[in-house]
Amino acid sequence: MARKNQEVRDMAKTRLEALGFDPVEFASALFEHSDLAIFLVRVHGPKDFTYSGLNPTHERLTGLRSETIKDKHPHDFLPPDLADTIVAHYEECRQKRGTIWYEETIPFEGKDTFWITRLIPLFDEKGNVSRIIGASIDINEQKSMAEELLQLVEFNQTIISISQMGLLIFDKSGHCISLNESAQAIFGITNREEFFSHHFQDFHPLHATRWDELWTKKHFFPEVHFQNAKGEEKWIILQSFPYHHGKKDLLIVSATDITEIKRQQEELEEKNRLIMSLLRHLPNPVASFREDKSLCFHNEQFAQEFSFLHPENGITTIDDVQEALSIPKDHVYPFRKGHEILEVTIKNHKRSKHYLLEQYRIGESDTASCRILWSFSNITSQKDLIRKLEKELHRDFLTGLYNRRGMEEILPTEWKRSQRDKLPVSLLMLDIDFFKNYNDSLGHAKGDLCLKEVASVLKESCYRPGDFIFRYGGEEFLILLTNTSIEGAFLVAKRIQENLAKKAIPHPASLVSSSVTVSIGIVSPSPIEVSWQNAIQLADQALYQAKKTGRNRITRIA
Repeated sequence: MARKNQEVRDMAKTRLEALGFDPVEFASALFEHSDLAIFLVRVHGPKDFTYSGLNPTHERLTGLRSETIKDKHPHDFLPPDLADTIVAHYEECRQKRGTIWYEETIPFEGKDTFWITRLIPLFDEKGNVSRIIGASIDINEQKSMAEELLQLVEFNQTIISISQMGLLIFDKSGHCISLNESAQAIFGITNREEFFSHHFQDFHPLHATRWDELWTKKHFFPEVHFQNAKGEEKWIILQSFPYHHGKKDLLIVSATDITEIKRQQEELEEKNRLIMSLLRHLPNPVASFREDKSLCFHNEQFAQEFSFLHPENGITTIDDVQEALSIPKDHVYPFRKGHEILEVTIKNHKRSKHYLLEQYRIGESDTASCRILWSFSNITSQKDLIRKLEKELHRDFLTGLYNRRGMEEILPTEWKRSQRDKLPVSLLMLDIDFFKNYNDSLGHAKGDLCLKEVASVLKESCYRPGDFIFRYGGEEFLILLTNTSIEGAFLVAKRIQENLAKKAIPHPASLVSSSVTVSIGIVSPSPIEVSWQNAIQLADQALYQAKKTGRNRITRIA
């Protein structure tokens, strides 16, 4: 054996010399510069090994140093479990007396590193294994790639298995060789043995497609309606395409379940039909426009009420409607694109109608389905009622005369008119004499009747269109006489007193008469120089003078 080992060494030396290499220099260069991690081990006996050294590559990849491990046993510096494994490999090489290799995992810098190690025994003159040369290849990158590939395969298999898309694979003979859980649910089957090509072809419109044709090119069936093996109604999207795998031809089929989408679509279509029916028969005029302003829908009421627009010709736009109906452009589309509400007045055939216009945006902007909806509510009767109520709100409910609110609406308007036209204007302030005594002696119910009687006398005495009578306070009244000088106002005041005397309303508690009398203050200021508020104050001062000088009197302030 020793002779044979020596022969091997001599043969290797001869080959190197024949190639022009010095065996010592070659071994030294290989040890120092090889990309292999090389280590040298001395064999002292069974399971007794020490290290001679490491090459630079080994030191760089493992972080170990020759000087720190030289003459040391693996148990001297490695974890016990790792040292036991390494010693077992060295012992295997010693006992087999031949080259061995193995894959090993070595912890380095807190993580596992992966190596393929080859052990080569060297023999002494007696033929015993005296040394072992170890060469390790770093396979961390290959390990990482293999792990990533495995994870990718597992990931794809998981995705396919849990995918909501049904996936099936058929062979040329028509057997289903694979299908995922979603395919089982869609077709109502429990295993692939139940599913063959003729089942697959039963689905409309697949029955019109020959099995051989499916293997020629990719096929797409957008909506397939069928009843599956469980009797369930299904809508699916089918795609099939041939695939050559190795030496085997396969047909891959994907099935997407759109049953719920179709149900929702049918519900939406039904709702849409209902909505359109409601819009067509609504009592309110309704029109819908596209974002390009063109009219795309109008109901019957719109065509009737706005027949002068001629919407039936299909070319009416928002601009046409705005112009014809005098709708302010800056209050609606396109200047205002959201929900808007505004009042519009439409004059047609010499009759005005009032509408409440509501604008809605339906659908996403800049899409084909986006619509601008206008709904008109006829509020003419409501507007008329409001005007009537507003007039009534300006009246005193007891006397029927204008109240203070009416005065504040009418006086400023008439005062400006008198200023503009440079016409005289007069104010009369009246107070029922000793009215508190009247209420105290006869009661408030009689007092209310008295106020109504006095109001009636005032109406009889002031009968011109430009005469306005206001109940100013409890028993106080204010009269506006437009285009009337102070002399004319005095004549009206005298008429009031005379008509009141003829009425002869009993007043048992009066200190000046047996019947009801009034004190009157008159002013006739220039509307240009005096405001209406100041004119009232002057009239009140004139009334005060009339009451101060004995009541049942007329006092004028020029």
